Amino acid sequence: MQARSNHRRVRLCYRSESGSQWLIQADPWAVVIRHGRWYLLCRSHRADAQRAYRIDRVRDVEPLDATFTPPA
Repeated sequence: MQARSNHRRVRLCYRSESGSQWLIQADPWAVVIRHGRWYLLCRSHRADAQRAYRIDRVRDVEPLDATFTPPA
């Protein structure tokens, strides 16, 4: 994910298991695999917290101009 490498915030269109969709602004830190599923580990600005979003539920990604400093 180029936005992660460039420390660029992204806007994600995300779909929940129940089918609800919403927009999230996130600082993408890493992509991890857990139990055979791929997740985006990030800071969600909507939740103001660390989150892991399933990659297969991301419908769209838009890089934003804002940058971030990843955690150590």
